[in-house]
This record gives sequence, structure tokens and C-alpha cells, in this order.
Amino acid sequence: MRLVVEDASPDASDRHSGDEQCVKLRRAIDRLPEAQRQVVLLRYYSGLKFVEIAELLGCPLNTALGRMHKAMLKLKQMMD
Repeated sequence: MRLVVEDASPDASDRHSGDEQCVKLRRAIDRLPEAQRQVVLLRYYSGLKFVEIAELLGCPLNTALGRMHKAMLKLKQMMD
């Protein structure tokens, strides 16, 4: 599979829109319940695998996966 980018240099309005989306996403993450927020931050900001997250948080793997699933559903709802 090949990704084709027509214009790789975003103009100022695209950058501004992207910045707004980042701020909105960060605020949405901050509003998640603590257990869900931890999993999201460890996965996407720290780059940990779910097995590592579960071990670090002292919970079963399926619990970590479930928290991520619920967090993603809530984030999607908040971002719409």
C-alpha cells in the first residue's frame, strides 16, 4: 500500500485547525475517568504495549484493553 500526499506543506489555516484539534483532544483526554486516562496516556504518549500497561497498573490484560476501548468510545463522542 502506498500513501500519496499531494501537498505536504500545510498552510496556516490547516496548522491552526490542527492545533485546535490537539487542544480539544487533550481536554477530552483530561476529562476521561482516571483509569481510562492512564491507559490512553501510557499507550499513546509512552508507547507501552498493553501487556506492559496491565503489568504497570497491576490489572489483568483484558481490563487494560477494556479501559482503552471505553476510553476510545468516549473520546470519539467528545470529539464529534
